[in-house]
Amino acid sequence: MKKRVLLLGLVVLMVLTGCGTTEKETKTKEKDPDKLVLNIEDKKEDNIQEEQTDMQEQASQPDGQSQAEEANEQQPQKNGHLIAIDAGHQRKGNSAQEPITGIIEKHARGFAFLRREEGADIFIAPDNLGGAMNGDTAQVELLPPYLWTKSKEGIIVKILERATKEVVGTFQKKKGFGFVVPDDRKLTEDIYIKQDAFRSAANGDKVVAKITQYPDKQHRIEGKITEIVARKGETGSDVLSLIRGYGLFQTFPSRVNAEAKARGREKITDEEIARRLDLRGKNIFCEDFLAYLRDFEFKCDVWAVPEGTPIFPHEPIVTVRGPVMQAQFIETMVLLCINHQSMIATKASRIVRAAKGRPVMEFGSRRAHGADAAIMGARAAYIGGCAGTACAIADRDYGIVALGTMAHSWVQMYPDEYSAFKKYAEIYPDNCVLLVDTYNVLKSGVPAAIKVFKEMKPAKMGIRIDSGDVSYLTKQARKMLDEAGLEDCTIVVSNSLDEYIIRDVILEGAQINSFGVGERLITAKSEPVFGGVYKLVAVEEPDGTIVPKIKVSENVEKITIPHFKKVYRLYGRDTGKAIADYITVYDETVDDTKGLTIFDPMATWKRKDVYNFEARELLVPIFKNGKRVYDCPPLEEVKAYCAQQVDTLWDEVKRFDYPHKYYVDLSDKLWDIQQCLLRTSQM
Repeated sequence: MKKRVLLLGLVVLMVLTGCGTTEKETKTKEKDPDKLVLNIEDKKEDNIQEEQTDMQEQASQPDGQSQAEEANEQQPQKNGHLIAIDAGHQRKGNSAQEPITGIIEKHARGFAFLRREEGADIFIAPDNLGGAMNGDTAQVELLPPYLWTKSKEGIIVKILERATKEVVGTFQKKKGFGFVVPDDRKLTEDIYIKQDAFRSAANGDKVVAKITQYPDKQHRIEGKITEIVARKGETGSDVLSLIRGYGLFQTFPSRVNAEAKARGREKITDEEIARRLDLRGKNIFCEDFLAYLRDFEFKCDVWAVPEGTPIFPHEPIVTVRGPVMQAQFIETMVLLCINHQSMIATKASRIVRAAKGRPVMEFGSRRAHGADAAIMGARAAYIGGCAGTACAIADRDYGIVALGTMAHSWVQMYPDEYSAFKKYAEIYPDNCVLLVDTYNVLKSGVPAAIKVFKEMKPAKMGIRIDSGDVSYLTKQARKMLDEAGLEDCTIVVSNSLDEYIIRDVILEGAQINSFGVGERLITAKSEPVFGGVYKLVAVEEPDGTIVPKIKVSENVEKITIPHFKKVYRLYGRDTGKAIADYITVYDETVDDTKGLTIFDPMATWKRKDVYNFEARELLVPIFKNGKRVYDCPPLEEVKAYCAQQVDTLWDEVKRFDYPHKYYVDLSDKLWDIQQCLLRTSQM
């Protein structure tokens, strides 16, 4: 069985931030990643003895369980501040005992452990390694117990098998000799190279050195350069050295290409071949990969938050589980769809809320970043709360009501506004909205509209103002319309509107019945990029074991949350309002009959005890083994669901300026796993 991967995208629908609370104060120091880094950097040599004690505590586990064994059963708790060095005693093994055989696992700082199939691991101080290198099979004799600091400690008496035959690293040339610094940090010995074994290598080159003499008490490790992987400064030298160090193929073996070429091309017709895109001429894909694409069948499982659900930073909203190649295939499309449409839906929701019940029409097609952005943007805006769209294709494809008014060019084609308005009223007697700002709103536009309305008497009538100070102009236009007895005539405004302008003009008393919002909605101008990412979070081994993975960054906000996860939303039973989101490992459940302590993962001292709540899972199955198992609801239902879910958020969370942070918490188990992986990454 091939390995499968779990990937997630992090997207935010409501452009809202979360604040959390913490776990116990006694846990805070222990689990602060910043402090862990500082502990590593601040270690001094006068603490060596103390650190050795810590390391030996790591090596010894209850019931004879080794460190490596425990790591397979739980999340590894490798200590990121271990730098032990032998205390300097002249120690000898207990030759009365049978030597113990195992594999040497060496640390970058020089000490090692003997890993055994059974029994506790044995600590080996640097002075007791006897020339052993990482991965070697060796025999160890235990030191007398009175020399142990905490747990079993030994001395290597015999090396049975060498694991390393050649080393990939950086060549450093000196006068008359050189040495290779291994890329593998667990290979702590630099390889001495005699001048006649340089093989034209220059200082700084990435090279392969074959070991000709292994280290012992009398000899240093020596080798000769057998291959120059990349010259100093050559683009991709680090990647090439990794490929060479791990023995990865740079090209497919000839037998693979031969098999791929021989595979049943006759299975598909000439017509089908002609219909498909032929990528062979690109000279970047092997025949085996192209054959895979020819017979491709999607086999992934996909979970997602239902469309229209408010979401928050750092929580998974899409999870993909399946073969790594397939999961990677869909990355770009997943992010494209979710990032763009979530961005537009978010902006639409904010604008609609600012309008205080007044209809908002999406007018953005002419400013959209391409046809697809206009059409899908109109759909997202409708979900976010817009009443309709000026995009006719969105009406055709999704049933969104097409709305709009006349253009300035219509008015300009006629000798005057009165003639243009009258003709328009003849064509649209049931709903006549006249654009009154082509020349002068108050001097000519509104008076001409009033004259036409009185003469033609359309069933519904309105004016649209697309420029100027809409607050002042709408107040004056409303006064003029009312004085003419046209109290039923509505006023529509447009022109570079957003939630802030709409909020302000309403507060100023502007006389507006509805809004048309274009460029700042369809491009989400104030926040035009949505930061959803798609990251590997776990690898599923053939035996079903799920191994968590993490992406580490100097920017704390970019550190990913590892593992296959679930997301719960906690609702107050008395209010129906969302309290917090709670992220757990996939095999955890939330008992909402009991209290729950939540904390802010970024500020662990902030904590909150939650009672009387209901926990609901957010992620629902969308695809199972490549087959869709989710029935997409009608767009009207999605829009209504979105409005209902937004209403579950407190007004303080929905504030445009300085909103209250929404809690996005991690379970203790998940937080411990993340911190463990962070500590491990520092070693």
